[in-house]
Amino acid sequence: MSGSRESNIEILRIISIIAITLYHNSIWGGYDFDDVTINKILIESLSMFGKIGSNLFILITGYFSIKKFSVKKIIQIEMQTVFFSWTLLIISLFWIDINIKDIVKNILPTVFGNYWFPTAFIIWGLFIPYINKLCILLKKRELGSMIFFCICVWFVVPCITFNQEGFGLNNYMSFPIMYIMGVYLRLFPIQCGIKWGGVVVLLIMIQAGFPIIVNMIGGKHIHYSIYLRNGNSVTGLMLTLALFVYFSRVRGLHKTWINKLSTCTFTMYLIQEHILFREIMWQRIFRVSYYQDHPFLFIFLSIDIMLLYFMSFICTIIYQKIEKILLPIVSKNIKKYKFVKMLEEI
Repeated sequence: MSGSRESNIEILRIISIIAITLYHNSIWGGYDFDDVTINKILIESLSMFGKIGSNLFILITGYFSIKKFSVKKIIQIEMQTVFFSWTLLIISLFWIDINIKDIVKNILPTVFGNYWFPTAFIIWGLFIPYINKLCILLKKRELGSMIFFCICVWFVVPCITFNQEGFGLNNYMSFPIMYIMGVYLRLFPIQCGIKWGGVVVLLIMIQAGFPIIVNMIGGKHIHYSIYLRNGNSVTGLMLTLALFVYFSRVRGLHKTWINKLSTCTFTMYLIQEHILFREIMWQRIFRVSYYQDHPFLFIFLSIDIMLLYFMSFICTIIYQKIEKILLPIVSKNIKKYKFVKMLEEI
């Protein structure tokens, strides 16, 4: 992330990582609600935006990478992922018993897919130069038609049939789809007079309000609520696009402190998604489930997220100093290979 970027997209990054954090809190926090309570509905409602946050990060990647893509970015993602995987592995050793399999998986986190986002980024990163070239060659109508068919097949039809599998749509398959949408929005900005702020508010109300409706009717169809927070949710896709268009239209916002704060979003993701540390963090350090019946649960959760953000920011500053030393060495050795040079020349 560069300080020269306008702060509108950086704010969207911060919002996205908070949405992802709230989702992770709901699944790794160890909550065990026996009855339908306000706090239960609160946790479920807040969890509905996790995949939207993930999709926004991919959309942003496509939006910027169509103009400038470098193999260096893939190297940076891999280095940072490995660094925090190893660091959190060492920290986890002091909390839980770890077997050899877990150690190996954390030594090679992207090889074993411990983190889906950086793994998907690195895999598809090898194809991004080709995807970019294809998108540039296609006319607006052709690229738009391809995106339309993707939405119909992997979002609309699964919604109608209540098929959570969505014709094989998973985190790895959703990456190129959302990436191409980001490319489209960069090449062909949406020009219409819709009040996107109102659209965003309406979709947030629908997305967050569904768990309330589900619990009101007795929770018999709770799987529909879970379905709506999946990556192939139609309302989730609509909110992802509406949020991006709304923030991308904000102009003239240049705040150095906002841009600086947004640099730690990836670190924050790596900390909370570590396969060993995530339950330690939510259940043993923050102990969020201990407050599940407390009237101030939301306040305690907000404090935990702020602490996590602060910790991630400090860790990012430390890592950046380490990266400054190691990145030139690693990049120099990797760029010796012909296929790397070939990717950069495309």
